[in-house]
Amino acid sequence: MEQVLITNINKQEFIDLIEQIVKRAVGSRNPQITEIKERPIGVSKAAQILLLSIPSIYRKSKNLEIPHFKRGNRLYFYETELESWLKAGQRLTKDQLDYLSEIYLQK
Repeated sequence: MEQVLITNINKQEFIDLIEQIVKRAVGSRNPQITEIKERPIGVSKAAQILLLSIPSIYRKSKNLEIPHFKRGNRLYFYETELESWLKAGQRLTKDQLDYLSEIYLQK
Protein backbone atom coordinates (compact mmCIF):
# COMPACT_ATOMS: atom_id res chain seq x y z
CA MET A 1 0.00 0.00 0.00
CA GLU A 2 1.25 3.45 -0.85
CA GLN A 3 2.08 5.74 2.05
CA VAL A 4 0.94 9.35 2.08
CA LEU A 5 2.40 12.00 4.32
CA ILE A 6 0.00 14.83 5.20
CA THR A 7 1.55 17.95 6.62
CA ASN A 8 0.36 21.45 7.36
CA ILE A 9 -3.30 20.50 7.53
CA ASN A 10 -5.56 21.86 10.22
CA LYS A 11 -8.22 19.90 12.05
CA GLN A 12 -11.16 21.17 9.94
CA GLU A 13 -9.40 20.35 6.66
CA PHE A 14 -8.69 16.87 7.98
CA ILE A 15 -12.37 16.38 8.91
CA ASP A 16 -13.47 17.65 5.48
CA LEU A 17 -11.09 15.22 3.80
CA ILE A 18 -12.46 12.27 5.76
CA GLU A 19 -16.05 13.33 5.01
CA GLN A 20 -15.28 13.44 1.27
CA ILE A 21 -13.74 9.97 1.37
CA VAL A 22 -16.70 8.52 3.28
CA LYS A 23 -19.24 10.16 0.94
CA ARG A 24 -17.39 8.77 -2.07
CA ALA A 25 -17.29 5.29 -0.54
CA VAL A 26 -20.97 5.33 0.42
CA GLY A 27 -22.00 6.79 -2.94
CA SER A 28 -20.27 3.99 -4.83
CA ARG A 29 -22.23 1.24 -3.10
CA ASN A 30 -24.31 -0.98 -5.30
CA PRO A 31 -27.91 0.33 -5.12
CA GLN A 32 -29.28 -3.18 -5.72
CA ILE A 33 -27.99 -4.32 -2.35
CA THR A 34 -30.51 -2.20 -0.48
CA GLU A 35 -33.94 -3.70 -1.02
CA ILE A 36 -37.09 -1.78 -0.37
CA LYS A 37 -39.40 -3.95 1.64
CA GLU A 38 -42.87 -3.72 0.21
CA ARG A 39 -45.82 -4.41 2.46
CA PRO A 40 -48.68 -6.55 1.20
CA ILE A 41 -52.05 -4.93 0.57
CA GLY A 42 -55.56 -6.31 0.93
CA VAL A 43 -58.42 -6.88 -1.46
CA SER A 44 -60.03 -3.46 -1.07
CA LYS A 45 -56.77 -1.60 -1.79
CA ALA A 46 -56.10 -3.89 -4.79
CA ALA A 47 -59.59 -3.13 -6.08
CA GLN A 48 -58.88 0.60 -5.81
CA ILE A 49 -55.57 0.29 -7.66
CA LEU A 50 -57.01 -1.83 -10.48
CA LEU A 51 -60.32 0.06 -10.63
CA LEU A 52 -62.22 -3.21 -10.23
CA SER A 53 -64.92 -4.33 -7.84
CA ILE A 54 -64.04 -6.51 -4.88
CA PRO A 55 -65.97 -9.52 -6.31
CA SER A 56 -63.96 -9.13 -9.54
CA ILE A 57 -60.73 -9.28 -7.54
CA TYR A 58 -61.88 -12.48 -5.83
CA ARG A 59 -62.94 -14.00 -9.18
CA LYS A 60 -59.66 -13.14 -10.90
CA SER A 61 -57.73 -14.55 -7.94
CA LYS A 62 -59.74 -17.78 -7.99
CA ASN A 63 -59.14 -18.16 -11.74
CA LEU A 64 -55.42 -17.38 -11.25
CA GLU A 65 -55.67 -14.37 -13.55
CA ILE A 66 -54.08 -11.93 -11.11
CA PRO A 67 -50.86 -12.20 -9.05
CA HIS A 68 -51.72 -12.83 -5.41
CA PHE A 69 -50.93 -14.97 -2.42
CA LYS A 70 -53.13 -16.40 0.27
CA ARG A 71 -52.73 -16.99 3.98
CA GLY A 72 -55.65 -18.71 5.59
CA ASN A 73 -58.81 -17.18 4.19
CA ARG A 74 -57.20 -13.86 3.26
CA LEU A 75 -55.85 -12.67 -0.06
CA TYR A 76 -52.83 -10.41 -0.27
CA PHE A 77 -51.24 -8.52 -3.13
CA TYR A 78 -48.14 -6.47 -3.84
CA GLU A 79 -48.76 -3.14 -5.52
CA THR A 80 -45.74 -3.47 -7.80
CA GLU A 81 -46.91 -6.89 -9.00
CA LEU A 82 -50.37 -5.50 -9.74
CA GLU A 83 -48.84 -2.65 -11.74
CA SER A 84 -46.65 -5.10 -13.67
CA TRP A 85 -49.69 -7.24 -14.35
CA LEU A 86 -51.53 -4.22 -15.74
CA LYS A 87 -48.60 -3.26 -17.95
CA ALA A 88 -48.32 -6.82 -19.28
CA GLY A 89 -51.84 -6.50 -20.65
CA GLN A 90 -50.99 -3.41 -22.65
CA ARG A 91 -51.95 -3.64 -26.31
CA LEU A 92 -49.72 -2.32 -29.05
CA THR A 93 -50.90 0.46 -31.32
CA LYS A 94 -51.36 -0.11 -35.05
CA ASP A 95 -48.13 1.77 -35.80
CA GLN A 96 -46.19 -0.38 -33.33
CA LEU A 97 -47.62 -3.57 -34.84
CA ASP A 98 -46.77 -2.39 -38.36
CA TYR A 99 -43.21 -1.61 -37.30
CA LEU A 100 -42.75 -5.00 -35.62
CA SER A 101 -44.17 -6.82 -38.65
CA GLU A 102 -41.75 -4.97 -40.95
CA ILE A 103 -38.82 -6.00 -38.79
CA TYR A 104 -40.04 -9.61 -38.74
CA LEU A 105 -40.46 -9.73 -42.51
CA GLN A 106 -36.96 -8.32 -43.08
CA LYS A 107 -35.37 -11.34 -41.35
